[in-house]
Parts: sequence; C-alpha cells; structure tokens
Amino acid sequence: MRLADAIGSYGPLENLRLRGEEYRLSTGRRVDFLCEVTRGPHRGALVVVELKRESDQRTAEQVTTYLTDLKAEQVARRREVRAIVITGNDDPAGVRLVRSAAGFPIEWFRYDVSLRPLT
Repeated sequence: MRLADAIGSYGPLENLRLRGEEYRLSTGRRVDFLCEVTRGPHRGALVVVELKRESDQRTAEQVTTYLTDLKAEQVARRREVRAIVITGNDDPAGVRLVRSAAGFPIEWFRYDVSLRPLT
C-alpha cells in the first residue's frame, strides 16, 4: 500500500483529500503531498504532508520553509496552511523546533512497521 492510498481514509490523513503528489511550488521546491482538509473546523485548509525515513532539526526548518512558500501561492489565498510530518524515527529536537515555529500548525507522527507471523 502506498501512503497516497491512505489519504482520506486512515489516521491523521483521514479528513484530507489529495490535491497533488510531488506538488511543485512556484519557488521550485516540491512537497511530497499537498492535501486539503475536507471536514471539521479546519475545512478548506491546505496541508503539506512530508515523508522522511529519518528526520532531524533540518526537517522542521524544511517544512517551515515549505509552508512559508505555500502561503504565498495563489492556491493558498485566504486559506490556513498546515503540515504533517511522518517520519521513521523519534526526533525530540525537531518536535521542539516545530512547537516554537511561529504561525504554522505542524503535527509530527512516527510510523512503525512490523511483521508478525500468523498462528
């Protein structure tokens, strides 16, 4: 299963609709997924979903840059912009940096994959 297939139906991606994969901003930067919130109090907000195998402090800086760039785009006119970071490792420094990032809500999730034998 590709993560794009989970958009709209699973966990923190449940209330989202995919607008673009490898979405190119006018600055030339590309976000992994650009989504739109479909339900709830943030309906209509644009959400950058960024995937990282491993993350560090630079991840938070990169996502903040993406959100700043997106906010200047025509597609984001009069809309809230948010981000979801999905990473394979714990990153306390990145999470602390995100919490101090002014102006942009950024949620941070760690993915886990496990294989268990069926009995």
